Amino acid sequence: MAPAQFAQLPIESGHTRPRAQVYYDLLHSLRQTPLPGWESVQRLADARRGDLLAWKRAALVEGKGDTGHVVIVAGPPATESDGTVRVEVYDSSASRHDFDSRAEGTNGVGQGVITFRVDSRGEPIAVRFNAGADFKKKPIAIGRLAAGERRST
Repeated sequence: MAPAQFAQLPIESGHTRPRAQVYYDLLHSLRQTPLPGWESVQRLADARRGDLLAWKRAALVEGKGDTGHVVIVAGPPATESDGTVRVEVYDSSASRHDFDSRAEGTNGVGQGVITFRVDSRGEPIAVRFNAGADFKKKPIAIGRLAAGERRST
């Protein structure tokens, strides 16, 4: 992520980095309040490599614990025959994904595929980390670094 965009993410007191709910709040706010260096993405099918997807937990304990999750899109979304959308992602998680690059029994940064349900507008409304898990309804937002703002690796 480009330093200018990272600087727009507030860090809560007592934490060393922005947590998932902060990413979600920023990405969700882009629909109504554009920010320099960012673009809102509404439909999951329009997401592309390098975009961020963030969701937050429905119930949070203020200041403590897991606030949600953030992933980086690794490849183009694929719509399945049942209408779900599979997305190859990079993330750090203790939960296994379909086609997970991490060795069995390990966690941390890896690459895998997660599946989303979308609404009639194509916006993501639920997520599951792997085929053995249930879908969980979550507030989910998508954003992208504006053209010219992505850092090459």
